[in-house]
Amino acid sequence: MAYTLSNGSTTVQLNTTGDGTYGSPQLQNMKVSKESQTWEIAIPASDSNATIVIDLLGTKRVISLTGTVQGTTTQLDSFVNNMSVFLNSGQYLLAASGLTFTADRPASTSYTVIMKTFDWEYNSGTINAIEWSATLIQGNS
Repeated sequence: MAYTLSNGSTTVQLNTTGDGTYGSPQLQNMKVSKESQTWEIAIPASDSNATIVIDLLGTKRVISLTGTVQGTTTQLDSFVNNMSVFLNSGQYLLAASGLTFTADRPASTSYTVIMKTFDWEYNSGTINAIEWSATLIQGNS
């Protein structure tokens, strides 16, 4: 399985764990949540069925990714730099529309997203590898 994150000029290929080659990022977990942006008003001295719920802002989808990359220092730096470029205004290259995230699950789904966070961590006990995570918000700017 493969997943990609692209701004049209830079594409980061994310393979599932076990499908990656040395130096290629591996996606260990993808969590997709969709939530309504509601405003809840609980009524004092009342049960929960009396709560007033108003949908003021519609819904949003959040895609959380975590994985690892094992490779040379140059390969690790390349991955970190490419992901960082997306946050450093590189996600606005396509006429200010965001990034494209393509996933094999659900079946060949493509989302326009804005990257909200990218984190990576080096553990001295694991040679030539980093763990990473990213948060994507569906939508465009």
